[in-house]
Amino acid sequence: MKLTREELVEKFRPVLHLLVSDREYVIPTEEWLYETFLPWWDDVAVSLRLQYGAAADCDDFALGCWFFARRCAAGLHDATSDTSVPIGFCIYKTRAGTTHAINVAVVGEDKRTVFIEPQTAKSTVLTREERESISWVLF
Repeated sequence: MKLTREELVEKFRPVLHLLVSDREYVIPTEEWLYETFLPWWDDVAVSLRLQYGAAADCDDFALGCWFFARRCAAGLHDATSDTSVPIGFCIYKTRAGTTHAINVAVVGEDKRTVFIEPQTAKSTVLTREERESISWVLF
């Protein structure tokens, strides 16, 4: 199943800063995301000694997860320069009022949007207010 650039832009309107860098996106299954990629990402983050703190904060984790997801997913499709997977880097405002960077993905045949906390390699749920506060998404 695929998603075009235009469909992805429409799905994430009215995010203030939205960058959709590829022409087409191959939608991964939930199984690939939760059973293959995220456990692998968790191992990579540990092996790279990524630890939250002065040397690595939320945006470092989210950008790393975004980069490695795109590389790992190349096997899900014919790897071309204008095809990727809809896993993105996302910035929003938390309930506490601080900005936070996580990852967002579109998965499954129903094209469901899910959020990922890259520091724990687990899915996370955003409140309606947090979803509405999303100011930046990079796919």
